[in-house]
Amino acid sequence: MSTPASGFWTPWRITWTSIASTTALVATFIGRQYWLFTGGIFRTSAFNGAEWKSLNKNTADSPCYKGGMAHDIRTNILQKGLTQAEVEKFIGGSRLH
Repeated sequence: MSTPASGFWTPWRITWTSIASTTALVATFIGRQYWLFTGGIFRTSAFNGAEWKSLNKNTADSPCYKGGMAHDIRTNILQKGLTQAEVEKFIGGSRLH
């Protein structure tokens, strides 16, 4: 009679490794979905003029750290009929010129 091979990858080890890997992938997916649906990188925060002005970056490929405040600015601070000078008072001067 021959003895079973006692290799590293036994059927039980393969099964448990598969279960652990699948569990980790599912947990990661659920965590990412939760993060996205609760705001993720677009989470809103209250507008803070000093913080807004301090986050100006000159690089075109930098992340948008102001995105969280943009919704608050649009819905609660800026109103129709404001002049450009009044808007610049809140968010700073235009860098397009």
